[in-house]
Amino acid sequence: MKFHSIIIFSILFAAIVSCQSPQKDVRVYSISLTPLCRENILMSSPNALAIFDSVLAVKDSKMDSLVHLVDLRSNLYIGKQCPRGQGPNEFNLIMSMEAEKDGKSLLLYDPNPCALYRLARGSEGNIGLQRVYKNEKMQEDMHWNIYPISGNRHLATGLYGEHQFCLLDSLGNIVDKFGEYPYRDEEERGLSGIIKSQVYQGDVTIAPSGKRFLSCTLCGDLVSIYEYNAATGHFQLKKNMFTTFPEYRYQGDNYFGVSRECPLTHLDATSTDDYIYLLYSGKTTQDVGLTAFYGNRIFVLNWEGEKVAELQCKQDLAALCLSPDGKTMYVIAYNPEPEVMYFRLPVL
Repeated sequence: MKFHSIIIFSILFAAIVSCQSPQKDVRVYSISLTPLCRENILMSSPNALAIFDSVLAVKDSKMDSLVHLVDLRSNLYIGKQCPRGQGPNEFNLIMSMEAEKDGKSLLLYDPNPCALYRLARGSEGNIGLQRVYKNEKMQEDMHWNIYPISGNRHLATGLYGEHQFCLLDSLGNIVDKFGEYPYRDEEERGLSGIIKSQVYQGDVTIAPSGKRFLSCTLCGDLVSIYEYNAATGHFQLKKNMFTTFPEYRYQGDNYFGVSRECPLTHLDATSTDDYIYLLYSGKTTQDVGLTAFYGNRIFVLNWEGEKVAELQCKQDLAALCLSPDGKTMYVIAYNPEPEVMYFRLPVL
């Protein structure tokens, strides 16, 4: 009888395995970096990159001017923008820095005073800054990041109660709230949005078409893909890929942080209409301190969420940015000082 049960189990197991989709091979590539600029750029703590109108912008939160500019046609340093201060067109902080969908300008968001700015070339070729809007209502919802999408609208992350995202119109007014934070069980699902928004903070990358985006967490291996539904006019969840959840402490609405034993995961994300690139750490602050915020592996996914390749680098990387044609990746590398570098992407 026992032997008969084993045979039945074996048959059922074989049937289940045969019905599963075969695992695709993940190709691994070693990448070599090339310095971008002909001259050294004095940087303190650069943490983001973006490209507009053949200009690479480097966000450096600890400098007196928060953005460095490099001309990608000559690989020469242009200068600085976005001075720190309290006056007109001065910044306390830049949370998000994203190229607009036409590729001609850059949007920068300062949460205090809830203002969105545009950096672009003028008629004479000089690069200037102008304020797009300052919306006092935005203080009520506490946006953290604002990303341009299609239709002259913006996707935002921040504190929206139980929702993870919202859509803004061209003046910064909320037109929709959607998405649910990850949760490991119903108990966590019932926690305050204030707690979950801090636990599951991370990055967003929007496809150049503006019709879909990926959200990933800094702690815990949690990735979600959303697509725009033209029939309803809303973004809808397409797929969740939840592998590991972070351990953290809280009491009521007071959040005390993620455990230092929890590995950092997705440090930065960028994408084309075909592929998603995730800079991965896998290190803990308990083991390596702040260098856990650097990674030397880039996971490549398609928009079905399948991992198709892995790019490996000897240097530590802190940020990624793709060229408009999707053929070149620009990075912030540490050698050990920060430097802007690049490499040509392999053909996948």
